[in-house]
Amino acid sequence: MDKAVQRFLAVEEQANALVEALRRLYEEANAHQAATQELRRVHEGLVHLIATLQDLVTKNQDALKLFQEIRAQDIVEKLLAIEKDIESSTSSLGELRTVVLQKTEELSQDVAMVEDLLAIRLEEVFSKLQSTVDSCSKGIERVDTRVTRESMKMHETLMRMQNLLLLALGIAFVAAIVGIIGIFR
Repeated sequence: MDKAVQRFLAVEEQANALVEALRRLYEEANAHQAATQELRRVHEGLVHLIATLQDLVTKNQDALKLFQEIRAQDIVEKLLAIEKDIESSTSSLGELRTVVLQKTEELSQDVAMVEDLLAIRLEEVFSKLQSTVDSCSKGIERVDTRVTRESMKMHETLMRMQNLLLLALGIAFVAAIVGIIGIFR
């Protein structure tokens, strides 16, 4: 064979090798570009995750500050103070009842004295006075019954309110704990 043909064949082999090398280089470049795009996507995801975590941490800090501001012990102390006020009011109503009973008894005694004085001479006046005394006694008894009933109702209502307030406090506390646990999961 001729040197020119050999040379042409050698150049053709080199050209084929060069084409193959360019094809591999092109594939590697495409693979590198795909990897770069994937890295950018992962980078953006990480940046978003970091921003979300920063927001979550900020919200956690705010929640912790709020829990520190709202002290359960303060609420319990205020409820105990309210309970003392209720007991004081109940005690005052009991004292009022005692005074009403004493006054009723004193009034009955006075009426009895007047009856004795007037019974000698005035039978008719006595019957009128007796009916008046009976009416007053019934009115006082109704007032006493009403005061006692209202006192009991007020006491029961205040106890229910206290129980509901304690229940609401417990539920709020449990919800806050569940929220905090949910945040950390």
